[in-house]
Amino acid sequence: MLLTNQKIVLVRTGTEESKVANELRRNGAEVFEFPKWEKIILPVEEAAVKKLGLFDKILFTSSEAVTEFFNIVIENSIELKGHFFGLSLKTLRVLKSYEREGFLAEKMPGAGKLLIVGDQQIGAENGKNILKYGEHELLITSKKYIDQISSQIIAEEIMEKLPEVLFFPSGKSVHIFAQEAVSYEIDSIAKCSRIVCMGNNSTEAAKQCGFSPNEMPAVPTIDSLLACLSSR
Repeated sequence: MLLTNQKIVLVRTGTEESKVANELRRNGAEVFEFPKWEKIILPVEEAAVKKLGLFDKILFTSSEAVTEFFNIVIENSIELKGHFFGLSLKTLRVLKSYEREGFLAEKMPGAGKLLIVGDQQIGAENGKNILKYGEHELLITSKKYIDQISSQIIAEEIMEKLPEVLFFPSGKSVHIFAQEAVSYEIDSIAKCSRIVCMGNNSTEAAKQCGFSPNEMPAVPTIDSLLACLSSR
């Protein structure tokens, strides 16, 4: 197998099962998914549900937000007219599973009524998003939090096994690690591991956070990632 005996920390930003982690394990790697997240689905007011069909543009901040949004849409038989946008290719793939075409956020036009869908973090980032996307409304579908007990157990395993690779699948994952690594006492692995970033966004975020990324797949796909990791 391509990655036999490799130990990899995969920094997580959500609760969905990670296809990347599964593929790494299938190819022989020992994968530590850190931190461990939990999620609570939040109720949405009836008035907010009735407005969902009125938006010209709907921007999803994560792939999980897509699933949570369409659960509401299907349950309430809402007819949508808007165009769909996401912050990542993974989000666009989930949109496709609902037979909806999606586009990356940078292709979103300025005109039109905008809804941003995500977890509680979009409330905290509202000021920044107004500057970036203009006036908009929010639909907060869930609340995520770190499972501290499980994350501590994983952190202890990481320091016992000392993985050779620290993998950032997204820019957001870099910021999560920067925020949490010190409190879980695993920040030292960033100094002794190969730091692999999935793409340009995560590479730039890593540099901004003071890390020294070593490698990046030629293209942001699982196959290219496997080739990158097995190159040593």
